[in-house]
Amino acid sequence: MTDIQITKHTDKNTPLFFINGNNYLCKVVNIVAPNIIKVVFKPYDTYIKVLLKINNITLQDNNNINNEALQYLYYLLTENEDYHNMIHFFNNNDVLLTMIVLYFDKEGYLIADLYDNKNNKTISQLMLESETVKKYLK
Repeated sequence: MTDIQITKHTDKNTPLFFINGNNYLCKVVNIVAPNIIKVVFKPYDTYIKVLLKINNITLQDNNNINNEALQYLYYLLTENEDYHNMIHFFNNNDVLLTMIVLYFDKEGYLIADLYDNKNNKTISQLMLESETVKKYLK
């Protein structure tokens, strides 16, 4: 793989990749855990898929509650209760949200808030109100 154009780039003429603090329209493509989802968005000229950790929430110590949290998150995003067909649903439906990018954490996850226009709250606020997740304390 050869990219001749890369040789023309220097520290002076190449913009720094920076997305913190920006808002983007994102599409949810999968739920990995009650606090981690995969989203697709377009920060510049290319669509990218990232693992997004929902801001301010962490898992409970109880696996049954975590399963309830996964079901609740799926319902919040899709208004559908049959989370066993999650991949099929996301592949065939558009779940679009406003993503407010905060930062990348030390594990490489994008930390962001997802805004739910129907409820005028963030997904993390709704999840915390359900008490299926805990507030993440830094």
